[in-house]
Amino acid sequence: MVLAGIWENRSRRRHIAQGREEGREQGIAQGREEGIAQGREQANIVWRDWLRRKEAAAAAGQPFNEPMPGTIGSIASGGNAPPSLQP
Repeated sequence: MVLAGIWENRSRRRHIAQGREEGREQGIAQGREEGIAQGREQANIVWRDWLRRKEAAAAAGQPFNEPMPGTIGSIASGGNAPPSLQP
């Protein structure tokens, strides 16, 4: 009886530990997926803003020499951002 109780407790602890590990793995994977989605959304916002400024300049007949997002010197890389978009 005592040995059966010890065995049962050991088995229960093992299952709890296994469940915790599975939960951690799922949480990490979910967090990674959410982070990727947030990064993608932020990149899309930067591109949409850049395109909006480019189209506004074209409509006004003004030159537009702002580099594309993600290139050296662009707003997305912390380059020559207009004052309204500086952090």
